[in-house]
Amino acid sequence: MTPHSVRRPDGYCLNEITKAIFKNITIIPIMVVPSEPPLSICRIQWLDMQDCFPLDIRHKSYQQKFEKLLSGLKTKSFEYDGEQNTLLSILKPIDFSIDILRHLNPTIDFGRKWLMVNR
Repeated sequence: MTPHSVRRPDGYCLNEITKAIFKNITIIPIMVVPSEPPLSICRIQWLDMQDCFPLDIRHKSYQQKFEKLLSGLKTKSFEYDGEQNTLLSILKPIDFSIDILRHLNPTIDFGRKWLMVNR
């Protein structure tokens, strides 16, 4: 992502993003310079490659990030550098799945009906 690639109304990547979303193709945003991701992909975590340029000076950093990208493409398991991962590492959210399981009633099949069980 660069400001030029995601600008409105004529950002040259916006049509490709729209087509990929429409076809349910995985999108891996890559932040090259500080820019505002378009609304269509703003919730997708991005790979931060801002420290990889200029390439002739920062080739080692580029190579490491490129390997990370290739590995993610091969395994379809991506470790992103975006804001969400930063917040998750700082805030360390509490896992409430055990509490939710404690309240589930096996006789209730689905939905949020379990919320009303003890009321």
